[in-house]
Amino acid sequence: MSVEISFDHELAVASIQLAGWAPELVDHVGRYFDIQEGMIRLDYAHLSGEEASASLFWSDWTSNERQQLEFELNAAAQEGPIATSLVLLGRGKSGIKNSSSILDQNTYQSAMEAFRKDMLNTESQGLRAIILAEIAPRLRWTKHLLGTSSKDRASFLKDRQLMSALVSRTSKDDCIAALKLVITENSRENWAFEQLAALHSEHLLDQLTDFFNNPSNNPHGLDRHFLCSLYANSLMIQNDRRACELVLDQVNPIVFSQLIQHCHTLAADDVRKLFLDWRAQSKAGKKDDFREPVAKACLTLAKLLNGPLPSDLALAAAWHGFVEPNQSSQQSVIESLKELPTGMWDQGSLWSQLGPAAREAWRHDLFGHVIGRQELAQGLLSFSCLWLPQEAFAEVEPVLLQLIADHDHLTFATELARTGPRQVQLRAKGLVRQKLEVLDFEVPQGQSEDATAMPSLNATTWLCDPSVERVIHKALSRAEEEFCSEYSATWGEDEEAHTARLLSLTQVAVGNASRQLHQLSSMTRSKYPSLSVAVRQPSKREEGAVTHAGAPLGADVLFLTRIMDNGKPVIQRATLVQVKKRFGTASGKGFSSKIGIDLEQCQNMLTQTEHAYYLIATPASTPSVLWVAPARLVRNLTQLGTSKTSVDAAQVRDASCSFADFFLYSLVGLWAGDEHEEVVALAHGDPRLGRTPRYIVEIEIRRQPND
Repeated sequence: MSVEISFDHELAVASIQLAGWAPELVDHVGRYFDIQEGMIRLDYAHLSGEEASASLFWSDWTSNERQQLEFELNAAAQEGPIATSLVLLGRGKSGIKNSSSILDQNTYQSAMEAFRKDMLNTESQGLRAIILAEIAPRLRWTKHLLGTSSKDRASFLKDRQLMSALVSRTSKDDCIAALKLVITENSRENWAFEQLAALHSEHLLDQLTDFFNNPSNNPHGLDRHFLCSLYANSLMIQNDRRACELVLDQVNPIVFSQLIQHCHTLAADDVRKLFLDWRAQSKAGKKDDFREPVAKACLTLAKLLNGPLPSDLALAAAWHGFVEPNQSSQQSVIESLKELPTGMWDQGSLWSQLGPAAREAWRHDLFGHVIGRQELAQGLLSFSCLWLPQEAFAEVEPVLLQLIADHDHLTFATELARTGPRQVQLRAKGLVRQKLEVLDFEVPQGQSEDATAMPSLNATTWLCDPSVERVIHKALSRAEEEFCSEYSATWGEDEEAHTARLLSLTQVAVGNASRQLHQLSSMTRSKYPSLSVAVRQPSKREEGAVTHAGAPLGADVLFLTRIMDNGKPVIQRATLVQVKKRFGTASGKGFSSKIGIDLEQCQNMLTQTEHAYYLIATPASTPSVLWVAPARLVRNLTQLGTSKTSVDAAQVRDASCSFADFFLYSLVGLWAGDEHEEVVALAHGDPRLGRTPRYIVEIEIRRQPND
């Protein structure tokens, strides 16, 4: 409701109609002014009518004190009785206090204080009820009461009833204006502030988005001070991911550091992206401006995590001097890395004073810091590929290659080779290719593309790819070495237990090899085969039962090699293996120089198929390998010796191949294996064919990974 006011400019008197005013408000104003016939006649003749400096007034339309009062009264009249009352009681610059219309000048001096006191008095329902019913964020009198200059502002903000009324009368379009009214240095204890931010969160975030995207178009009056106060005091903003992303997406060096420290949803990946953006800055000036925001983000994340930073970030932050790691292992790594050369002529570094042996010792120290600490090791991999200059990276590269001998670290390096900046991809890809020994095959020099001679790829099996062969062979060699290293302590177990242990290690090794080939496929975008091994132990058959060949089976293991193409088996080969073990000597200091052979059992295997072998379990030596020899050869060796029940261990060793060689070339490479249906059928346990082997090992090679 607006107030009717008429001005007599000649007499300098304003006639203020009080019709429609609440009685409580009329009574309050009546304490200070004479009210006659529902009107206050305000004499302002004491004010100057002479023109003065425009800077003294609020409006361009006022040029003297009288016009200033008229302007203030008219503006207040548009808002209604409360605003008009506040002007009459002394709000503003007009200087009513010396008006002859005031009943008592001494009492009038505390008029505004009395108004605020009555307003806060919960027992004085009259005036307070009027305020509660009309308070709104856009009204001038609300801004005056809650303005920072108001002595009673803190009391108003703590008045839950008053603040509830303000919150309920605030629309989404007015939420920023309302927040500015109630914001304090510590708004976490400000109920109205949090309520407004929560109720209008989506709209508030929309306005923040518009401001961050286009600061010059700012209809809501957002400014740096308000932004910083909002992020510093609003729990809703601090815990909102979108609010955090607004700061991250528009890195403004002027306010970024002040805002990011209050973003509780800041994540490690956010800081990683900031590092990458900083690294990508081409101009020195921009790069310097970016430095402080990145440093502040690192510090903020460290506080939020309440623990060590992820190792890649901890190393990067320490490398650039932002924050030192609080984890001793990370500290040890960064101290070592800072000893590396960082330039072509870096003669002042410790590294320049080290010889080859000392540098190798340094690498062993670095490896010792990270071995057994997966997260730290992978952090070192990521950091080195991104930040180390070439001179330093070349010195660390042997350590990284040693790390990715571990399957998990190799997987991580393979993932790095697919993501991140080009430098990271190429460095990681180089590490993986070195570890997997992937070769680039080119036509030999001097040989044209249409030459009849086929280029040699150094492959030794039908797989036609030495990379695949090396992956398989290395995996089986590690399994073989592990078995041999344990054998000295376990040789007393029976042969079936040793067989089970070897097959278990074989399954794990083939699984690792297949995963490496999958990683290689992803990295090089080439198609590599996949392998799997399934071990099953058939139910026991009657000992001595004969097979189709007219003799007992006589084998511990039947390896069934199956080549798959387009999901269908195209080749199946069966290979028989009998496991024999070397016995320890009575003194316990060595192993027997003889290996016992049951000639009847040997002949039974050969009766089934010529593709029969002996596998001799033996302890670690140089090299640490198992001995695999054809059964026919072992039988011949017994004929060459004086004993028909044993063979010389040295002869078998020299005439045999390793288990890794046997698996790759004879089984996977198809150098061995019987494809006759009767022999292959033994793997399926047909009761009519007699006893099955103790173990059936199905090796499946899928030429296409998706077979």
